[in-house]
Amino acid sequence: MQPVSGYTTRDGTRVNPLYRLTHRLHAPHDNDCRYDFDAQAGRLLEEHRHAISKTGDIYELRLPETTPHTEGTDRDPDVNPDGRDRLTVHTRRGHTLEPVLSAAAAIARLIATYENDPEARARFTARWKGRRISWDDFYFDTAHDARHLAHVVADGDHPVAVSGLVKRAGRTTNDSADLVELDTERGVSHPPTGRWIHIRILRKDPDRLSFDVGQRVIGYGQWTTYTPERSKNRYLHLWIDHRSLLAVESSG
Repeated sequence: MQPVSGYTTRDGTRVNPLYRLTHRLHAPHDNDCRYDFDAQAGRLLEEHRHAISKTGDIYELRLPETTPHTEGTDRDPDVNPDGRDRLTVHTRRGHTLEPVLSAAAAIARLIATYENDPEARARFTARWKGRRISWDDFYFDTAHDARHLAHVVADGDHPVAVSGLVKRAGRTTNDSADLVELDTERGVSHPPTGRWIHIRILRKDPDRLSFDVGQRVIGYGQWTTYTPERSKNRYLHLWIDHRSLLAVESSG
């Protein structure tokens, strides 16, 4: 550690820090130090070696190369107001995505611990069909990243992982599919159109697993955008099939 001089902020508040950490290569952390990023990332690599590889200082999440499925819609599948508050969704047996999503969620939790360290975040990427995808363009939290997600889905062609709390669930108004909507920032809109952003996951297959409102889930696959005519809303959709996945996100 190095002593640091204090300073005064623009509003006149005096800040008196005590020490500054030196560079990780010149002043290694003690064993089991919670701020030792390299040690924590190394443990994560060992726990998820089936899905994560490391080249130099860069960690890569290896995504399945199966082309994700997209399914369009000619109208917005609104939530049925009389629908239940529980949606059942399941993947087909033999699906290989869930271990990858478990690794992705673990990476996201580690990065959140170092949210003020862009260097740590930049060391994680995803790889799909030989392409390296930055973590910011692959993994999204709907509570913070809805605007950026809308841009990536509109402009990109790679699958993404989206984590969020189930805000509501039920049958669509035309009774054609089950639907969950994930919570976003209140009143989040898509610039420059100003349309409200809604993030929804749909499924037609009757083979299903239960999810509760308020439960944190993660949806992976090829998301699409949908904007109805004369509407103030912009929808991001993920249709669930054997090449996409909706799963409960573990907290540990």
